[in-house]
Order: sequence, then structure tokens, then C-alpha cells
Amino acid sequence: MPIADSRLVDVTRPIRYTGKQMRVVALILGLAFALVAILYWLVSADALPDFFPGFEPDSDRVHVKHGIAAAVAAVLMFVVGWYAGRFGRARWTS
Repeated sequence: MPIADSRLVDVTRPIRYTGKQMRVVALILGLAFALVAILYWLVSADALPDFFPGFEPDSDRVHVKHGIAAAVAAVLMFVVGWYAGRFGRARWTS
């Protein structure tokens, strides 16, 4: 006879899903992409962090296209966050 352990998960119960977690993650990513877009527009390529695409030592160039791409990603994340937050009631999935 198996001993019941409170740490075990009951796999027969459905998982309760709300869009709140997805909304929070999408909004945080949207803010991060917005900050990256602003950074691309305001900082020259030699002042960008080394891990950013477009980093070029000894360059005064500003990466406008990288900033536009980051801004589009930010808008998409805000739309995903808005869409995920639209559903007020929880849905049951298996």
C-alpha cells in the first residue's frame, strides 16, 4: 500500500490555467524590448554593450533598423499581454 505524500502532484486533476502569468511575462518582455529600442536609438554602436547585435568598436553609427525591430517586438509583446489579460475567468485544461 503506497504512502500518501503531500509533495506529490495529483495527475488526475486538471490544471487550472489563467492568462495572468502569460500577461506578466509578456509585459516584462515588452518593457525590456522598449528599453532596448531606446538604447539603440540613443547610443552609438561603439557604446552598446558587447553582447548586443550591432556592436562595432570605434563606430559613431546609430542602428536605427535594430531599434525599429526592437520597438516592433515591444509592441507585439504589449499586444500579447493585452490579449492574455482580456480573459477574466479561468479555463480548465488537461
